[in-house]
Amino acid sequence: QPAEKRIIIQKLPRMLVLHLKRFRYDQARNGFLKLHHRVTFAQELKVWNSEEPDVLYKLKAIVVHCGPSAGSGHYISCLEVEGLW
Repeated sequence: QPAEKRIIIQKLPRMLVLHLKRFRYDQARNGFLKLHHRVTFAQELKVWNSEEPDVLYKLKAIVVHCGPSAGSGHYISCLEVEGLW
């Protein structure tokens, strides 16, 4: 389902790390279930506030979980180096 989250950052960091979880807790099973739907995101994120000038963050790397469930699988990383992924 579409969702929006807002946070306040006192001082914007040089490098911003965001963690988008693709697991949810299932009370009936007393454990986590992997969400298999596709997640899309932009390669640029503009952050603004009234205290500092706008900052443009560019996506440089992602970490992806590959596996059938929250309890098994592997993590792989994808990096952008000189314009190539």
